[in-house]
Parts: sequence; structure tokens; C-alpha cells
Amino acid sequence: MFDHIVWPETLVGNRNQMSNADAAEIMEKFSVQQVIDPTYLPFGDGHACEKIAHLIDLFFRKAREQPNSGFTLKRQYVLFIRHKQKLQNCG
Repeated sequence: MFDHIVWPETLVGNRNQMSNADAAEIMEKFSVQQVIDPTYLPFGDGHACEKIAHLIDLFFRKAREQPNSGFTLKRQYVLFIRHKQKLQNCG
């Protein structure tokens, strides 16, 4: 508990609460029921590593599949950014 807001996203559903340095107030806050909404993911879905690994794998797989086809580093970067944007848009 803090007496000021650090991450407002964590206050949703009483997951974290603000409190003064007062024992009675702190104990009262502990008795408040949390509301857990599984669709509320303010910091992502916990699968960033898998998404990043997939993009890196795709990046190098394309380069190996087309070594002499003009598949330049610039082209690889453009594809990387497009896939990154698709992942961001799908939540």
C-alpha cells in the first residue's frame, strides 16, 4: 500500500489500494474484496517472450529461405515492423 498513486492501472478492482500509514486504515483496506477481471490486462497478456521469439524466428527464416532474392536487411526490418504492429493490434 502507498499513500500516493504509483501505477493507476493496479488500482482497478481494488487490486491495490492507497492508504495512509495508519494501522486501522491498513487493516480496513485488507478486508476490502478484490474484483478480478481476467480481461483487464493493462501490462499485456504475459506472452511477450513467445511473440518476440516468433518474430525473430520469422525474421531469420525468411532470410534463409530467400538468400539471393534481394531479401535485404531493410526488407527484413520492414517485415519485422509489420508483424510487430499486427501483434500489438491483436492485444
